[in-house]
Amino acid sequence: MQVPKRVSISEILLALKALFVASNVLPENRIFIIARNTGIVPQMQAPQDMLLRPRGFTVDQGMVAAGGRYTTRLTRIIDVIIRVRYELDKVGEDVLWLTTASLGYFAFEEAAVNAMQVQIDGKNNTLLDSAGNSLLAEPMRIVDGMTPEKDITGKTPGWGNGAFGISVAYLANVDVAIQ
Repeated sequence: MQVPKRVSISEILLALKALFVASNVLPENRIFIIARNTGIVPQMQAPQDMLLRPRGFTVDQGMVAAGGRYTTRLTRIIDVIIRVRYELDKVGEDVLWLTTASLGYFAFEEAAVNAMQVQIDGKNNTLLDSAGNSLLAEPMRIVDGMTPEKDITGKTPGWGNGAFGISVAYLANVDVAIQ
């Protein structure tokens, strides 16, 4: 793996969005980077959309103790929220919402996982900037997942969502001249 450059989480979020677009998971206008509660982000695009929401970060204290500002390595989870609208199930079932090959929840989730999961060949296991520099200190990986759930309250008919978290480790974009 290449030596990572110092980056902001902003650059990582934009690169992750571009990766999902380039992998044909969804078009750019249906992937949203958010900081707000997912329940207040309206579903504007049917039948699917994606929300990318960064969580807080942790600091690798051993790296900082050993190298100071030069090795300030942060690890952050980015939630990938998958939202699907599909209303062809029988009352009391969600089989089609979950399993339809083109528009079902699991097809969408698997396409997103396929786009970003660590790959054996080592060529596509990180995010790169436009010059081909690695944005991450280690390959990104899935760390957890949320149970998919369809809305039965009637607030957003036919819609449901689920999520998984992606761990990204990166060198913080700090001024290394200050020690």
